[in-house]
Amino acid sequence: MTSSHVALRICKKNLVEISVSKDKKMFKKMAAVVGTALVLSISSIAAQASSTFDFLSDRGLTSSFDISSGDLDLTVSAGYFDAATGDVTPGGLFGTALVGTTAGSGLGVSNFFDTNSEIDGFGFDDIAIFSFNKEVKFESVTFLNLDNDDEFTFFAGDPLAVQGFDLAMDTDLALSNYISTMFGIGASDGGFFSPTDNFTIASISVTAVPLPSSLLLFGGALLGMGWLSRRKLKSAAIA
Repeated sequence: MTSSHVALRICKKNLVEISVSKDKKMFKKMAAVVGTALVLSISSIAAQASSTFDFLSDRGLTSSFDISSGDLDLTVSAGYFDAATGDVTPGGLFGTALVGTTAGSGLGVSNFFDTNSEIDGFGFDDIAIFSFNKEVKFESVTFLNLDNDDEFTFFAGDPLAVQGFDLAMDTDLALSNYISTMFGIGASDGGFFSPTDNFTIASISVTAVPLPSSLLLFGGALLGMGWLSRRKLKSAAIA
């Protein structure tokens, strides 16, 4: 082997060592970036825990009121709905629908000529309207002041649309995966052969829907981990 060939091999070996060294440094930097992204994305997704809004304090009757839990903001208002069509009238007749909470008794609605503070089907079919600042998945509702024959009507969407008429009070709403920024819970007059529904609401529970940015960050972190693994294997093969 000539001296020129030996020199060329040494030169190639040095270049490979330099390349591997650079790859290792880049690998460490990229691993730190990907690791940070992965932690942030997992934390963001995990933070979407269930939030419960309690209605057992005394607020009196009002057109609407606001309540917050973490980064979720909820506005509660009232109206009435047509049991035959499902059409909702927010604010009630001439804006007279009121919503309120009573200490220990829960959330109720008062419509035109309706002097009680329950969600009921006397006169107008009452509906309590829940509007959130972001999309949530409806998990559950806790009722109070129930009779054995009470049922409720559930609404979701913006505008509100009926998802179920005359549901049993122990219906598991979480199974239906209702996702929206707006929900409604109403009571109706059952007609001549059926009793009128009347109840109050102690609380509702929802889960915030993960933001697309969190999911994209998580996906990008996973792709970055795959790329780093391939680079590490390639560097090991060269070395």
